[in-house]
Amino acid sequence: MSDLVDRLGPLVADRYRIERELGHGGMGVVLLAHDLKHDRQVAIKALRPDIAQSVNADRFLREIRIAAQLQHPNILALIDSGEVDGITYFVMPYVPGESLRERLDREKQLGMEDALQITREVADALGYAHEHGVIHRDIKPENILLGSGHALVTDFGIARAISAVGSKLTETGIAVGTPAYMSPEQGSGTGDLDARTDIYSLGCVLYEMLAGTPPYTGSFHVVVSRKAVDPVPSIRAVRDTVPDRVERVVMKALAKVPADRFSTARQFADALSGDTRALDMDPRSSRNRRRWLLAGAAAAVAFIAGMYVLIAGAPWRSSSSTLLRTQNAQLTSESGVEWFPSFSPDGKWIVYSGQQSGNRDIYLQSVGGQTAINLTKDSPADDDQPAFSADGERIAFRSSRDGGGIFVMGRTGEAVRRVTTVGFRPTWSPDGRQLAFSTEDVGMQPGNSESRGQLWVVNADGTEPRQLPADDANLPSWSPHGQRIAYTYRLTTATEAGLWTISPRTSERAPLVTDGYRNWSATWSPDGHHVYYSSNRGGSMNLWRVAVDEASGRARGEPEPVTTPATFLAHPSVSGDGRHIAYVSSQTTINVQGIAMNPESGTVVGEPQPVTTGLRQWSTPDPSPDGKWVAFYTLNQPEGLLYISHPDGTGLRKLTPDSAIDRMPRWSPDGQWLSFFSNRGGQLEIWKIRADGSGLQRLLARRSSYPVWSPDGKWLAVSSAIDTAGGPDRTLALLDPNRRAEDQRPEFIPHSPFGNFLVNSWSPNGELLAGQIGNVGAMATGIQVYSFKTKGYEKVLDFGEWPVWLPDGRRILFVANKNAFYILDTRTRQVRKIFSVERDVIGPPRLTRDGRSAYFIRRVNEADIWLLTLPSQP
Repeated sequence: MSDLVDRLGPLVADRYRIERELGHGGMGVVLLAHDLKHDRQVAIKALRPDIAQSVNADRFLREIRIAAQLQHPNILALIDSGEVDGITYFVMPYVPGESLRERLDREKQLGMEDALQITREVADALGYAHEHGVIHRDIKPENILLGSGHALVTDFGIARAISAVGSKLTETGIAVGTPAYMSPEQGSGTGDLDARTDIYSLGCVLYEMLAGTPPYTGSFHVVVSRKAVDPVPSIRAVRDTVPDRVERVVMKALAKVPADRFSTARQFADALSGDTRALDMDPRSSRNRRRWLLAGAAAAVAFIAGMYVLIAGAPWRSSSSTLLRTQNAQLTSESGVEWFPSFSPDGKWIVYSGQQSGNRDIYLQSVGGQTAINLTKDSPADDDQPAFSADGERIAFRSSRDGGGIFVMGRTGEAVRRVTTVGFRPTWSPDGRQLAFSTEDVGMQPGNSESRGQLWVVNADGTEPRQLPADDANLPSWSPHGQRIAYTYRLTTATEAGLWTISPRTSERAPLVTDGYRNWSATWSPDGHHVYYSSNRGGSMNLWRVAVDEASGRARGEPEPVTTPATFLAHPSVSGDGRHIAYVSSQTTINVQGIAMNPESGTVVGEPQPVTTGLRQWSTPDPSPDGKWVAFYTLNQPEGLLYISHPDGTGLRKLTPDSAIDRMPRWSPDGQWLSFFSNRGGQLEIWKIRADGSGLQRLLARRSSYPVWSPDGKWLAVSSAIDTAGGPDRTLALLDPNRRAEDQRPEFIPHSPFGNFLVNSWSPNGELLAGQIGNVGAMATGIQVYSFKTKGYEKVLDFGEWPVWLPDGRRILFVANKNAFYILDTRTRQVRKIFSVERDVIGPPRLTRDGRSAYFIRRVNEADIWLLTLPSQP
């Protein structure tokens, strides 16, 4: 394969530096490479030249790009693909570790807990993929990687892509699919494949992990025929220590008739976790089962006689039968984040926000060019979220200069003037006389806020501001004929966001897309016939559109996908001719890190060390009182699962494996309980659970969040939402953590005069509470302290977020500007920076009881502007 390596290296040298070969097989070669743009290691799989010549490269790449939409912690993402000089390749993150095949070759049999954990994680990944219409078709130990203590499923979409040209591959001598792990229906070619074929294959993998060999072995023809007629072999005949319950699970997964298997991969995982209900067989008539077996056996004979390679394919299923074919090209490639693109009316220019100069600036770039012009280079403030006026002569934008607000400048950056002192994401009326904006900032986290955004309209000269009666509104977009404003409405559930429209003249509102998914960032087509938006309706966050009646603001049909190569898409903008869409393609990793501290001097010691690694996105860690565990939750895919882990990343354990959204776990002072807030009761409320996952209890049956333990463990302080005439507000409530919700008599503390008090830390002496002013997701405006002695609030700092008391009860550790940790002395008001990063986002910090270790999340963002071209008649 060295010739393939030598050929590919120079062809991709502008993006990847090939370092060495990791391995090769019948399909091609796997290479370790350095991603020059994102400064990370990746694995590149390149198809063997004779195979590449046999496949249609466009079709192959299209199939695996569909699978690239899958975003799940146990799925190894496809992050790039292409074809150069006849070489077809695809790119994945490089995961240090080994494959399950390598481990089985070394150990033969795995320990029971390891085998079950690997199977549960793979089943969870398969369940997610199946729910989004994708079947793997080639689950086997070679396609399961073991990295950072977790299983990662690889090569989603590859089997489907290869199956499209399977007949040609027969000539190359390559057998696609592995008979030892194929389901009977896959091996014999009887009927369409569905999710249960993957369940069978995973059952074979679990069998091998426990027994040391697959359930059926031999030549291809022998294995296919045995699966159709032979009884399923018993694991306990090989390994008598396997519990009866586990044997029953394996036997059900390996049932010959698909109807007798688990109906979903999640049922498979639940059964391995002890849910015996999933083991109950569905009642089927023996006549139907016998008919299927006879048909399968006959088909197997015919198959053996004349077929060597088969991987059947079920089409990608989405909520729409239409999949628009598009062309996509990358416009920006600077390090960091470029976002919020806006087309000029003639479609020749794009204005966007970037951070190439260190702070955020507004850039103007020709659609066909490479050099961007910095329009706000003379401003040291952050300038963001630009929008071209309909005549192309002015640009409205958000800026932090002079206290923040909405500003307007000429198209080349001249004559900057203020319009408002508040607001985000301005959008122009089509006549250029007015601007609409929201009071809430969203960025690329549409669900990460609980406060309501207000929708306002103001004249372009700053006069006559008026609020429109939207319950919650963000990222507004004015329709091309001025009849409606589309906006994102987030306050449905923790995982949902909807699109609504409102008439700026009559204030009449109408739902546009409210289907239970996270739909956001809407923009209108220039004729007013469609609204394009970002949605996870198809699995990952990608581009969709819905036909709309502009006059009423209501949908005229079902949403349809406009699939792009983006793994996370945001901020679409449509050109004046309706043929082109600029959008943001973003990739984000969020991991937990720890750093040693000297609490006496208030300094950090050494460099941060990882607690988690890889592509999972974690949030808000909290160390146990004895420092032996760290608790955190999954931020997405799936969202809201609580975990604990040792500080070195070992011993990872899931505490809440259900579908509820659980957030921000906090250890009790005795280390026995974790409090958190969750939507499992229908709204966000306070709950607690033991560190072993038992004893789940609801503590407060009203909308509330951010629980904080008192140092003696007798109280919880929580932020409780109160609806008032002026909108939502937050007050402090004190709970008894030893009482259930129905027995609680919460004690409420009066509102702060400085604004909403988001409580975060209780002082070690029990006398003070520290919190930020404002809400998460909004612009925090400082740190305040509540005293139980004086029963009053004190504003101690006019910037900063997420304050945490040091052991001395005098100093506070906090994060500011999203990239630096500071320490505040509450007596002298002295502030010192103790740690910072350049482009990443860090926080919120949490300390061990002795103050000698701090834990936090580190978010690494990369986002570029891409250009999509629609067909002539979309």
